[in-house]
Amino acid sequence: MCGIVAAAVRNPGEAPARAGEVERILDAISYRGPDARGIWQHDQVVLGHRRLSIIDLSEAGTQPLHAQEHGLHITFNGEIYNYRELRRDLEARGYRFHTSTDTEAILAAYHVYGGSFASRLVGMFAFVLYDESRAKVVLCRDRLGKKPLFYYCDNDRLLAASELKCLYAFHGLDLSPDPGAIADFFALQYVPGPGTILREVKKIEPGECRELDLRTWETTSRTYWSVFDHAGAAQTAGLEEIDSAIEDSVRYRLIADVEVGILLSGGIDSSLLAAYAAALSTSPLKAFLVSFGGSALDESQYARLVAHGLNVELVEIDGGRIDADTFSRVMYHADEPLGDPAAMPTFMISQVIRQHVKVVLSGEGADELFWGYDYYRRQFRFDRLAEFVPRLQPGTWITALLAALESSPKVPGAFARLCKVIGDPQDTGCSRWTSVFGTPALGRLLEGCPGQRSGPIRAGQLQRLKRLLPPSEASLALDLLYWLPDDLLVKVDRCSMAHAVEARAPYLDHRLAELALRLPASLKMGASGGKLVLRELLRRRLPPETAAAIANRPKHGFDVPLQDWLKGSLRPLAEDCFSDASLRELPMLHAPYARALWRDFKAGSADAAFARKLWLVLCFRAWYANHNNRFGFN
Repeated sequence: MCGIVAAAVRNPGEAPARAGEVERILDAISYRGPDARGIWQHDQVVLGHRRLSIIDLSEAGTQPLHAQEHGLHITFNGEIYNYRELRRDLEARGYRFHTSTDTEAILAAYHVYGGSFASRLVGMFAFVLYDESRAKVVLCRDRLGKKPLFYYCDNDRLLAASELKCLYAFHGLDLSPDPGAIADFFALQYVPGPGTILREVKKIEPGECRELDLRTWETTSRTYWSVFDHAGAAQTAGLEEIDSAIEDSVRYRLIADVEVGILLSGGIDSSLLAAYAAALSTSPLKAFLVSFGGSALDESQYARLVAHGLNVELVEIDGGRIDADTFSRVMYHADEPLGDPAAMPTFMISQVIRQHVKVVLSGEGADELFWGYDYYRRQFRFDRLAEFVPRLQPGTWITALLAALESSPKVPGAFARLCKVIGDPQDTGCSRWTSVFGTPALGRLLEGCPGQRSGPIRAGQLQRLKRLLPPSEASLALDLLYWLPDDLLVKVDRCSMAHAVEARAPYLDHRLAELALRLPASLKMGASGGKLVLRELLRRRLPPETAAAIANRPKHGFDVPLQDWLKGSLRPLAEDCFSDASLRELPMLHAPYARALWRDFKAGSADAAFARKLWLVLCFRAWYANHNNRFGFN
């Protein structure tokens, strides 16, 4: 796991200047790869790399890596788990390897397999590959979007990096905020891809390879894997196939030349992973329980039960308490405005984990693939109701009323959510349950920020999924396109890599994802909740009493005490954020409305849904300050 940066220029004379900018970036993102630093420059291309050494700890793994005899060069972030199998096949085809790294397997696959090379890779990855003989620069990202890759391309240069903030180091770029992305953030708590918070910067999409021809300066893009390729396939997968796929996935993700640990919360996802990992690990497994004493995040009793049942070492860690400094650090590392409050404990967990191991297994993806969220059941009920009750199209006065009700701390959270569901045509699929500001309330907050939101694009993707799946299943599958890669995986990547911790997600092996998409709904959700197939596997893999306690417990999300934070440790920060002086610095926000939200919060008994509105304003203000400061690249 590493940090990468690349620059390609149309005019070779500009390359030295870009190399200097790349040097500055590598200094700034040393936290992503503290073990080594490398830069390489050619006529039109500069590649930079920060290394977190996990596989082949020798200097042979230092990047950028080259296959000189083939004119291939790469800067790579991630892990290729099947590199040994690839190596055997590629050597049989005549390729001669010079290192034992997984990085060289990418170069060899590109050379031998040609255009299909990315589809041969199993892992999490983002890389920039320069093919000198063809004068091509290739940008590629893994299938489910576990590793990030941002890029800026105009008529003279292509710039790419692991983090958006890196692009502020380059001079002469248009880094204007995108008003539509700002609106998306306040609605969704994240910015959906392939756009970013900056109008001219994009993300390489999950499962995408994008090529730039340095001779013609033309770009082409192809998708080598997509959810659409597998959604709606015959429902032929079953329990045995899922069991085997998870086992294979965990086995792959234990491959490392450093110790691998596991995050153990005591929930279904992490407990099941711990069971597989304990059985497969060739050395004693170390599990980490991070508790936030006295908070809703404390699941220690369940984690201890699992650790005892599996006979694994449990390292219990105090996650600490959030303060203004932690908040500011998380907002800096987030790059874009990220309103997921769980980023705070994720950041603090990673900080402590780094004192013990470099690599941890985590349970991302299980809820999306196996329908674990409580609001997924609400979506099924909503769709059944919609068959009989036409969707209400509120008039102007109703819209104003709904906006007022949604934004009142005196309105119960469930009723406020209902108001948003009724009055928000922009909500798409499951976003109606997770979004923060409904369209009417958003109009009051962003009076000075008109912009084209991504709602129509997401709605188009939903309609495309509905041609393959029943309506409710299509809504849930939409989370694999947006919620997962643009919120959850962003949170994990930025917060773990801020401390040089590699987080591996066994549930997001693409082969397991394909099976999950072929799994009958009856094996995912029932009257008692979701993840039925995982609950059944728990009963197979854990001692009976332990399995019963974990499998039958209700869903416990990574909830955070937002109200307590805003009224306690972050109160001074919030008071400053909602002051007249601070709001004047945010011209896109309607200051009287924002101030009223804060005043009502302090005066009323606001619930978590209302507190999230304030939280997004706080997060956006922090991002905007970093943006104006160019993230320190002045």
